[in-house]
Amino acid sequence: MVKMSLKETHIIQQFLEYDISLVKLIFGVLTVGVFVVGFLINVAEKYLPSQLVNTYKYGKLVDKNAQGALFTLPKRWFWHFYLFGAAWSSIVLWVYFNLYVFGVGPPTWFAGLLNITASRERNTSGTAIASFLGLSIIFIHCCIRLLEVCCISVYSPSRINIAHYGAGMFHYFGAVIAIAAESPSYSDTFSWNELTFADCICIFLFCAASYQQLKTSYILASLRKNRKGVTFTYRHMVPRGGLFEILSSPHITAEIVIYAALTIILKSNMTWWFVFVWVLVNQGEVALLNHWWYKQRFPNYPRIRKAVIPFLL
Repeated sequence: MVKMSLKETHIIQQFLEYDISLVKLIFGVLTVGVFVVGFLINVAEKYLPSQLVNTYKYGKLVDKNAQGALFTLPKRWFWHFYLFGAAWSSIVLWVYFNLYVFGVGPPTWFAGLLNITASRERNTSGTAIASFLGLSIIFIHCCIRLLEVCCISVYSPSRINIAHYGAGMFHYFGAVIAIAAESPSYSDTFSWNELTFADCICIFLFCAASYQQLKTSYILASLRKNRKGVTFTYRHMVPRGGLFEILSSPHITAEIVIYAALTIILKSNMTWWFVFVWVLVNQGEVALLNHWWYKQRFPNYPRIRKAVIPFLL
């Protein structure tokens, strides 16, 4: 067992005395890191160490001839994110269902977890129905993505860096904590009358974007499967049909739409805005890299296709 010195113990105690939101801090650091490194790769990739570039990129974007990044994992392990996200969001959803429907307070362990990860002095923002709706959408989204990666998608033997794996796991943990951090904690605050027209529009956007993600996954999988559903190749080809006619990565645009809808629902939740900006920066960069990769790989790639926003960007 490792023993800490009195000085180390004192430093840790001083750190814990600062009432900071670790969720905001980590999402902020991730966002800045992805933005800065992404910008450098976009404008000066050839001058950067291959180790850094291949740590940042993953899958088909990685230069197979360059020195690979250390500590890689199979890309197909993406399903771990969604399994964890579905399980974790279901637990927290059940906590707030008991609170808002039966008046049962959050368990001690959960209240303690919020104190550690989201600060002890938390401000309640928005309505209980908005928080409950946000948690429900996260849960359903994770379940749909889990179904997608396990039953539809065909992954090649490509790999991801362990940093991507850690960031993915934290994303779903932190997104749920971000919603819970500013949720009303009293049962009498819940009322269906507080469901707004904007909330209903956002539910529709979530459903439409989820459908497009499933459709996109089916189109991509069909490039690698024969009519009997048997995988016959792992080659990358130009996908066609659906939103692929105007976007290079419609599933990424759909992901951004889902989180934009959640942000409108949770607009008063300042912690959630850290999640949304992280998703916007991260997914936007991946969409740009995918778009440039397709244009470089396929000389006759359709010019009408854009990276993120149809007809614009």
